[in-house]
Amino acid sequence: MKVTPVLFEDHSLTHFRPLAWSLPTFEFRVGMFSLRERVGQLFGGTDQKGILLGRPILDGLQMASGWAVGASAAGTLMMDEDRVFIWINGRAAWNPPQLEDLLKRVATGEAVCIEDDLGLLAFSCSPELSRKTLASWSAWEKDVAEKHGWATPNSEVPTWQPDISTSAEPGQGLQWIWEIVPQTPAALFADLEAVKGGVSFSREPFGMVCTVENVDPVWARTTQLSPATKAGLFTDRQKASIKGLENFWCGPEVILGYGVAIDATDGPVILDRNVTIMPNSYLAGPLYIGPGSTVKAGSTIYGESSFGIGNKIAGEIGESTFGDFSNKQHDGFIGHA
Repeated sequence: MKVTPVLFEDHSLTHFRPLAWSLPTFEFRVGMFSLRERVGQLFGGTDQKGILLGRPILDGLQMASGWAVGASAAGTLMMDEDRVFIWINGRAAWNPPQLEDLLKRVATGEAVCIEDDLGLLAFSCSPELSRKTLASWSAWEKDVAEKHGWATPNSEVPTWQPDISTSAEPGQGLQWIWEIVPQTPAALFADLEAVKGGVSFSREPFGMVCTVENVDPVWARTTQLSPATKAGLFTDRQKASIKGLENFWCGPEVILGYGVAIDATDGPVILDRNVTIMPNSYLAGPLYIGPGSTVKAGSTIYGESSFGIGNKIAGEIGESTFGDFSNKQHDGFIGHA
C-alpha cells in the first residue's frame, strides 16, 4: 500500500506571524531544510511526493514543487483506495529519523495520531477517512478566508480539529516563531547525518521556478557534501585556519578567501554548493550557509545560525535564521532573530 504524505496548515499558523503572512508553515526552514524538503527527499524516487494543503492564496507559488497542491488535487489522489495517508502539520519540523520512523509505522498499518498543546501534529487516514478530513479542512479554511482571517492582524482563527478516533500520543512541534532558532543546532546535526556519505540532494525554494534566462540555477543542482579535506580547499595550507576540521563540510565549488577562520568544535559548519567566503571572515558552528551565498570580507558569523539560498551576508550575525535570497550586505549586528 502506498503511503502518501499530506502537509497541512491549521489554526496554529497565526503563532508564526509575521513570517507566516506569506509563507506556509511547512516551508519554514529549520536547519538545512524545510519540512516539505525533508519529506520530499524521503519520497524522491516515487511518482508523487505528496499533497500540500496550505492557504489557497499561496497555492500558485507551490506549483513548481512537484507536489499535488490544494484541495482539488488532493481529492483526486484520495480516490485511490490503495493508498494510506499520513497528515503532518506544517509546524512539525521533525528531523529525518523522526520522519522515517513515522512513515515506517504508517507503512506497517499502524494507526498513528500525535498531538501537542496546540492540536494535531500527525495522524494516519484511510482514503475514506482522508476524504472526510479533507472536506472538514476545506470548509474550515473557506470560513476563515471569508472572514479575512488570513489577512487581518490579530484575527482570531477558529481551531480546526478533525474527527480522529485513534487515541493520541504526545509529540512536540514548533509552537511559536521564536522556537525556530533554538531548534536549529539539533536540526543541523540531524540533517547532516542524513545527507553526508555521498547522499545527493538539492534545495527547493518556495515560489521559485527555472526560467528561460536561468535554466540551471545553483539551487536546483544536485549536491553531495564532502569533508572539507577532500573538497580541494587546502592547496595552500596558509589559506584558512580551521578548528574541528572533521566537522567542516562543503558542497562543490566552495571558495574560501585568505585569512578565513572556521571553528567547528561546537557543531558542524556546512557550506552548500557555490558558497563564497571572502577574506578575513570568521565562521563558528553549528552553521549552515545555503547554495550560491556570499559572506562578505571581514564578517563574523556565530553558531546556531542558518542561511538560505543566494544570501549576501556581512557584519556580525549570531543565532539567526535567514530566508532565501536575503541580503545583509553591511556592517552591524543581527542576532537571536
